[in-house]
Formats: sequence, structure tokens, C-alpha cells
Amino acid sequence: MTLTVQHVRLGYVSDRSGALIFDEDVLVGVTSQLSEEHGDRVGRWFLECGLSPGLEIRADFADLDELCVWVQARLKEGRGWDGRANGSNVVHFKPR
Repeated sequence: MTLTVQHVRLGYVSDRSGALIFDEDVLVGVTSQLSEEHGDRVGRWFLECGLSPGLEIRADFADLDELCVWVQARLKEGRGWDGRANGSNVVHFKPR
């Protein structure tokens, strides 16, 4: 399993960072990076929406790699994938 992370901006008038998480060509999650209004959680990545069984929990993570390890583990449980969940199977794409 290889997750692909596509970095995006959230909203037209916002400089908030977000990311779309794909498993192959299937969108499985939408994330945002927490801003100053979240106090000591600023900079963490929040799973706004999980689009696959096991990803219904809304949680925040220290970075996108940690979030992707968690997503891989949930997807593995949900469909019997027999690989190891680790950050080495994550590809990041930045917006142009």
C-alpha cells in the first residue's frame, strides 16, 4: 500500500494548509493543519474527514507522516492488507 499526500490550500481567503490523502487513486482522507486559534495544538494535522471504514475518528497528529502511519494501520485492519504500516510508503506532492 502506498499512500499519496497532495498538499492543498483550504479556502479562497485563507492561508490554511491542508492535505488530501489517497490510497492508490482513492481519496481516503482530508486533513488540515491547525492554526494559532487551537492554542498548544498549533501546527498539528487534524483528520477533518475520513472516507474509509476505520477512519471515522476525528483526531490530530504531530505531523503528516504520523497521521499516514495511523491511516495505513486502519486501512490494513479494514481490508486485510498484510503489509507493515510505516511512513516509508508515503509520497508527498506539493501544490504548484
